[in-house]
Amino acid sequence: IWAERVREIDGVRLRLEGLKADPTPTLEEGSFVEVELKPGDPYPEVRFKLQMESFDEEAWREAIGEAPFHFLVCPLPGAEIFHQRGWNIPTPVIDPYPLQGDQRGYGKQIASDWSRNWTYCPPIGAYPLATVGLWKPSSKLYVAYDFHGARLTDHTEKYIASAYCWRLGEAEQFFTLVYPYAEGYVKLRYPEPPVVISSHFTLLVNPDLGPDSDPNLFVQEFIWDRYRDLLPSAPEVSDLSWLPGPYRVKGYGPPRMGRLYHRLTERNARWFKPGTLIFGGIGWDLSPVDHIFEVGDERAIERLAGDLEFLAGWAERMVVDGEECIYWRKPLEGEGIDIFGKGVETLHNIQGWQLALAYLDAYRNDPDRFGRYLPLIDGVLRWTKHILYTRNGYADVPTAQFCWGAAPSVAFCLRYYYTFRDDPERRRLAQEAYRLARTMMYRYMPIWACDNDEMDNLDSSFLMEPNSGVNWLGSACSNEVWCVVYAMILIYVSTGDPVIGHYLRGACERWHELFRDEYHPTVEKYDGAFTEMLGLFEGCKVGKGKRADFGGLWGMAERIAYPVGDAVVRVVCGEKAALAFCKGGRHTNIDEYRYYGDGSFSFKLIRHGKGRPQPFDLNVTFPMFDLRGKKVFLMRGSSPPRELKLGVNYEEMPNRPDTLVIHGVRYGDTIGVGMIDLSVEPLPCRIAKPRGAGPDVRIPEGFKIYDLRPFANVELSYDWDDPNSWAGLEPGVKTIFGVPFHLIDPDHNGGRVCLKDRAAKLRIKGRHLFALVSEVEEGGKLILRGDPGEVRIDLSGGVPALRGWPPCMKWRIDLIDVPIKGEFDAVEVRGGLLFALTTFDGEEKRLDRILAALEGEKEKVAAERKAIEKLLELKPLFERFSGRIAVMPFPKWNPFSNPLIKLIHRA
Repeated sequence: IWAERVREIDGVRLRLEGLKADPTPTLEEGSFVEVELKPGDPYPEVRFKLQMESFDEEAWREAIGEAPFHFLVCPLPGAEIFHQRGWNIPTPVIDPYPLQGDQRGYGKQIASDWSRNWTYCPPIGAYPLATVGLWKPSSKLYVAYDFHGARLTDHTEKYIASAYCWRLGEAEQFFTLVYPYAEGYVKLRYPEPPVVISSHFTLLVNPDLGPDSDPNLFVQEFIWDRYRDLLPSAPEVSDLSWLPGPYRVKGYGPPRMGRLYHRLTERNARWFKPGTLIFGGIGWDLSPVDHIFEVGDERAIERLAGDLEFLAGWAERMVVDGEECIYWRKPLEGEGIDIFGKGVETLHNIQGWQLALAYLDAYRNDPDRFGRYLPLIDGVLRWTKHILYTRNGYADVPTAQFCWGAAPSVAFCLRYYYTFRDDPERRRLAQEAYRLARTMMYRYMPIWACDNDEMDNLDSSFLMEPNSGVNWLGSACSNEVWCVVYAMILIYVSTGDPVIGHYLRGACERWHELFRDEYHPTVEKYDGAFTEMLGLFEGCKVGKGKRADFGGLWGMAERIAYPVGDAVVRVVCGEKAALAFCKGGRHTNIDEYRYYGDGSFSFKLIRHGKGRPQPFDLNVTFPMFDLRGKKVFLMRGSSPPRELKLGVNYEEMPNRPDTLVIHGVRYGDTIGVGMIDLSVEPLPCRIAKPRGAGPDVRIPEGFKIYDLRPFANVELSYDWDDPNSWAGLEPGVKTIFGVPFHLIDPDHNGGRVCLKDRAAKLRIKGRHLFALVSEVEEGGKLILRGDPGEVRIDLSGGVPALRGWPPCMKWRIDLIDVPIKGEFDAVEVRGGLLFALTTFDGEEKRLDRILAALEGEKEKVAAERKAIEKLLELKPLFERFSGRIAVMPFPKWNPFSNPLIKLIHRA
């Protein structure tokens, strides 16, 4: 494609017009590409419109070959990393296996189906991070197209795709935009004109992005600097009561020390061939190495010493950029099963950090005996600087990077830092470890910063993909992604990074959306019923809006965040920040957090929202530090600090050296561990965008959101243990089927969140009115009053907009819409709850899209209602045969996920 004309506009824009292609497609005269560089802005804005009149598939194949229609190609020869949607995917420059290995079937997760030179080709609407680019860390160069400007404004990017190509004729090593996206994200298809392909992106170029940094870190800094007013806010306090029974921590047993390697046999080999030698390591929470030394388990210590000696012989040494690096190949010996082909083994793996933690902890406990491993420990840290990516995190997907690498990499870097920061010989390496911990956090954080599709009633904000494989692309996951939350806690309290704190708070609020679509009587009874896939965009494997009927929750974040036993608050502390986690509601926060060094700190307890009854118990946790033996102080009111008594006013948590239990505290109390010194300046403990009282994002043109806060007269219960409560109703601005609404935050409005049988004096105008309503009684009405007279709007027949999740939660909110004329000065709701009100007076095209989306949803609801009505006709039979009904064949994963059983529960 070339341009016949180029125009300069206002000295800041170049517009390429008269676009032509040979031999295909045929582009209409209105097609263009425009590049704008505003004064003081280092990054150009690129806008494009391709009005495709015709496309000759046969001519394309003859001229270009077996390749998708692609445009705006960006080559970067020698680039080691293809960076797409928040994942570092190695190119054949550094690792041919993911793209060009001989995997087949399920084993192929990165390459397209049409060529081993092309990656998969998903739509940008499916991306957690709406960015695609190439990274050449060997030259410190990163180039990318960032589409967050489109995602957060006009949403034009959703159906445009991107891909990486290793070689196409004389062209090579480029990323490119593609249209349409590949079927199933891997199967080739071509445009079906007439079609208009139009959007815009920011061209990001960073000439100083070396291997010790990461594209995700750079892009996140960019989007928060440029789009903060458009990004969603997050709560300042987290309520973890949505966690089901097994995750409601009641105490801790001693950490178990297992073997660090094993050889697979015919009985336990699944993804590797029998005879393969596998290494492991230790977890990132409590150290089992510390435990065996503390209790003097000589047998376990000798076994550990033998394992470390054996595995030191398998460590591989390499020199990268003049630095001696050490790591282990996974597997140490052997290979993957046949569907994965040759090349599964890699030095770019996650488990090496877990093994390095074992060496580091052994050294910390007995420096004389294990000091000979210091060069190995240092070598792992240096390799962390140069590792760039990992794959084979779980053996069933050896081509893909997994996000659970966040926890072991962050834990290793921070523990190295705390161990050696005062060591003159390793002080510089320790500082590098501290910086790398934050880099690793961002590298393994494939998070949706905002909603990806404004035209549905899903919200992808704060959810995450689990790995870079195509089977999980465009889907949020629970499972091991919980490891990322653990790492977020460590990084936030260790660095005070407000963006990490923001994503942490948002993830904890929204995780309940990742329960499976199955019915249990209460949240507590869901056990591990979380999903591995929640489809968030069309074309994803599980299907948009659907949840896989398998999955779980692991990663141990609850072990450092959930209030244990009788405690209702847990304050997690670090050297740069602290934060509170609650159960039983968002009721308590902290203020005036001070850190004094050597694991000593203090904070003040404050009421959040309406608070809770006093006094109460709390936990205090300082990860990676031993709080045992420290003095604990309490200052209440104007009285001086008094020392608390161990065993009376506070306890040391058994098997948890980093945690204390403090009894009988009240709001306004200052708690000190080690000391209280109010002359020390408090740390800010900020998150990037805390949720405020009113709408805190810029509202799209044409819409008006009405402030219902002064008129709200209903308080709701948010008790996660009560299926009849409103737990899981998330406040803030939500865009539903294209319409933005503001849901009142009870924490900022005295608990009141909606109107019932109440009038509100509001100046209402627009062409179309939208409202969120619930608990509609027969004859329920919304009444508008003003110069046009009185308009009565029926509250029944709305479209389901929001619903309680998991399915045991019974609340539901519907969206009603109606055209209106003129201006009104009052609205009244009768026979129902009114949660939000928005009007629209913008362009007709946008309204048409909204009404079409609502109509489509009404048709889906009508079809399900019809099926339910047929089931209800069988109610007498169900009553007669209750307890004698079987569903066959037996569901593969579990009976609760059977579609028929789910339909029966809804009926």
